Amino acid sequence: MELNATGPSPGHTGNEEERHASWLELFFDLVFVLAVTQVADALNHDLSPAGFLHFALVFLPLWWGWVGFSFYVSRFPREDNLVRLLMLAAMLAVAALSTNVAGAFTGETAVGFALSYAGLRACLVALYVNTRWKEPAARELVDFYIAGFGLGVVLWLISAGVPAPARYALWAVGFSVEAGTPALASGRMKRAPGIDLAHLPERFGLFVIIVLGESVAAVGLDLANIESTVTITLSAVGCFVLAAAVWWEYFDFGSRSARLGLMSSAHPAAYARDVYSYGHLPVVIGLAAASVGAEQVIAHSGDTTLSAEVRWALAGGVAVYLLGNAGMHVAMARTTGDPGPRVEIAAVVLTLVLAAVSGGFAPLLFLALIVALVVGQLALDLQGERRADRVRQGVDQGGSTMTDRKSRSPS
Repeated sequence: MELNATGPSPGHTGNEEERHASWLELFFDLVFVLAVTQVADALNHDLSPAGFLHFALVFLPLWWGWVGFSFYVSRFPREDNLVRLLMLAAMLAVAALSTNVAGAFTGETAVGFALSYAGLRACLVALYVNTRWKEPAARELVDFYIAGFGLGVVLWLISAGVPAPARYALWAVGFSVEAGTPALASGRMKRAPGIDLAHLPERFGLFVIIVLGESVAAVGLDLANIESTVTITLSAVGCFVLAAAVWWEYFDFGSRSARLGLMSSAHPAAYARDVYSYGHLPVVIGLAAASVGAEQVIAHSGDTTLSAEVRWALAGGVAVYLLGNAGMHVAMARTTGDPGPRVEIAAVVLTLVLAAVSGGFAPLLFLALIVALVVGQLALDLQGERRADRVRQGVDQGGSTMTDRKSRSPS
């Protein structure tokens, strides 16, 4: 059944299947594989505090570009020829963005980065302009988005002709305008056509898969390019187990919590904006940083210790991911009344403490402890799920028994 922010979509019956990502959306995602790889590679070459800052600042527009199109297609699923052409043009812009990542903050490719990002966002604005005439019910929201996103495009275009540091100040203002536009549109969202509540979680799950794929690819490339030893092999296995545990934890608990909260929320569109467009950022950026850390751990697994930069790339990335996952549980708990994420918060703290105190640890030991933390949290969540299932079964059986007794009692 297709659901949206205001209930079932008009004309849809309860027997219809949920909507899934289209072939165009899957094709669109492919170019972001390249973009994530380039951003991670830039961090891989500079693990200094400045490198981490540049990584985060470059990841933000990349993420926001993908988010904008995902929310658009989830609200307006019509896929005519103009929509296809604009999304294909956006893919070219993302490809150009990817090639300009490394020098975005050194000045070498800053102009190309600004122009390619402006082109990406201009394609989204063009989609909303096209929709304005085809979806009269959405015109109030669409006009607001055209104004906010369009102003952002103008600021990014102007920045291409402005020297640093004013260029980066314009980037900050332009991005703030774009990111703040949906936050100011809550009332307009309620009066617009709804977001597909089944389709949107799938879209964000696919981006998580893209970032996790970077981790798996990094493990495979390291094994192919480095002479294999027992230590390197064990490190690679540990990194794969870590990626597998993160996948299991996200899709069985984090993503499910987000979706349950979305289905239970009195204002699903605003909930989707907060939990997916904003709340998923730490999830994906943490995983991207952790994939770089995993690659570095494998490369330095023969060393006696790991540098602080490598430790913080892996442990810090995992902690940021866990914090994002905990945020989804918090949002769901506020909507459904379920308990908060005590286990997740404890895991975040332990991971950060481990990064701080493990300066003398061997690389394999450090990796093993990180894996144990994530796998331990997964095991606790699985145990909690089994306990909750038993409680629900007991309630159901108790209810059935009481019903049977009432049916047998004399009237």
